[in-house]
Amino acid sequence: MRREGLAHAGFEDVTEAFEPTWRAWLDAAAAADALWFDEHLADEFCHIMGTGESETKDRVIATNAVVRNARYEPLDLVARRYGTTIVAQGQYFARGDIPTGLASEDVIDLYAEGVEVRFSTVWVPVDGELRCVVMQSATVVESSLLALA
Repeated sequence: MRREGLAHAGFEDVTEAFEPTWRAWLDAAAAADALWFDEHLADEFCHIMGTGESETKDRVIATNAVVRNARYEPLDLVARRYGTTIVAQGQYFARGDIPTGLASEDVIDLYAEGVEVRFSTVWVPVDGELRCVVMQSATVVESSLLALA
């Protein structure tokens, strides 16, 4: 299939309608709002990080509860509906004080300074409400290879 054909392969752009949900996610993370995550993450939710590690819904809620001075800002979002499934992807800024032992020292340092994160999420209807079933994220770091260009 030619690339132009992929741009119209049966999806609906729902970025504008989905943006409040994404902003609510970031606000809930900053406020450590366990109830929001309990209501919006599927029970089988899995977050796959750039390190290859993964965390469950319960771990996301527990992590948000101990990160201090958290701040999240949306930078970019694209959301598409495929049937009843929404795939959202983009980028956000994250900053927070992560307790020692919760992540590697490199990750703790990145988040203390502030870091941009790329993400993709998949949302499906469960009992009439959208629930996130999977999130994949990776920090955006400057590559030393770029300096060679």
